[in-house]
Amino acid sequence: MEILPSGLVSVTNISNISSSPDSGQIPAVGSQKLSFFDHFYVLAPPSKQLLFYRTEAAHLPDVVEKLKSALSLTLHHFYPLTGMLTWSPESSVLEIHYSEDSHGVVFVEAECGADFERLVGEDVHDKDVFADLVPALNFTEFPAPMISLQVTTFAGSGISIGITINHMAVDGQAYWNFVKSWAELCRTGELVERPWLDRSIIKDPCHLSSLYLRTFAPTLPKLIRSGSLASRASDLVRRNFILTSKDIKSLKERLMNHTTKGLVAVSSFVAVCAHAWACTAQARGVKDDETTIFSFLADCRTRLNPPLPQSYFGNAIKPCLVEAKGIELSNQEDGLMFAATAIQKAVRKALEDPLSNCNTWPVWVSKAFGPPSATIVNVYSSPRLQVYGADFGWGRAERVELLPTSRCGIMIFSDARDEGNVQVSMALPPSDMVRFFSLFMDGMEASSNKN
Repeated sequence: MEILPSGLVSVTNISNISSSPDSGQIPAVGSQKLSFFDHFYVLAPPSKQLLFYRTEAAHLPDVVEKLKSALSLTLHHFYPLTGMLTWSPESSVLEIHYSEDSHGVVFVEAECGADFERLVGEDVHDKDVFADLVPALNFTEFPAPMISLQVTTFAGSGISIGITINHMAVDGQAYWNFVKSWAELCRTGELVERPWLDRSIIKDPCHLSSLYLRTFAPTLPKLIRSGSLASRASDLVRRNFILTSKDIKSLKERLMNHTTKGLVAVSSFVAVCAHAWACTAQARGVKDDETTIFSFLADCRTRLNPPLPQSYFGNAIKPCLVEAKGIELSNQEDGLMFAATAIQKAVRKALEDPLSNCNTWPVWVSKAFGPPSATIVNVYSSPRLQVYGADFGWGRAERVELLPTSRCGIMIFSDARDEGNVQVSMALPPSDMVRFFSLFMDGMEASSNKN
């Protein structure tokens, strides 16, 4: 039995799960060229998700077997995940190669001695244990696997499902379509909506696929990430904040009371992100003349020509950047208004013509995956993804966490366990987190008092 670094997690079994032979045949041999949306993430580390569920202790072994069986059925519909990401000198793009004899996906079974209630209840992450609840995945050399999974049991309490997936394979929408399909097959044995697997429908107007590889991955088939890109998890604290529907309503009303700023029908996304960006700039002490950047991702599926279905299985999101000087965000009230106006303008522009400025996207890659900076806030996920909606048969998850590379200023914005609420997760150095917590919570209280 292998003991993992935290000393609380032990691996009991490792197997490969392939597409179920009872669910039909996948293509004997096949490949898919990655789109330019996919190549955008050539430097990105794998995306790591962690879901906690409460289950009856007596049924834990049966739960694991049921998850494995349902996963096999799911991989029939999402068969590219059983393949490998590959590169060859003759090709200008990366490809997914798969076949009926594909090795499948790695499935790790483990046990954890940590306190389940503490892990799902504390707003501060237990980084050491969380890291051992998600499996490893090679992403530094091709060919590379697409995904690996880990199910960990907590005696007398429940389970965690850890999923590590190469970001070049899927974006958030596609990822959660896969997880919810797995959950649906586990719960009911049937799948209502199949994924759209054809990536060839996406055209590359700016020839970005080859540009990304030449610029950011010149050492293929190996990927060399500079030291400046490395994670510094030990230097950061990641903390969750739960906002109720009443909190968000008050924040939006506070913004709308300043109609002279040009705000119109403020969305929850704009309101919460503006508040978090302004608080981060103030907490980190951004200088008056220093440029601070807020970045987010916009789903382009329905706005491409031709449009993609929501079930499209791949990446279809574009980067968006908003800039401000430190002095524009330094005041609590004016900073909030400036941030909201700037973000709302960027959202509208992104939705009008999603590919209009695609030639500038490499600049975003350099900033997003370049040296960590005190001036950047990167937002991942969205409440509309409904990450707590994956019901494997035990109801809503007790806790869902996205575990990105722990870079300063990464903000996770998602729905929360209690419907109608949202969950904001922020990673900052300890001293900055103390200031951010005070500013963020005081700002929410001020919004409530003004309304």
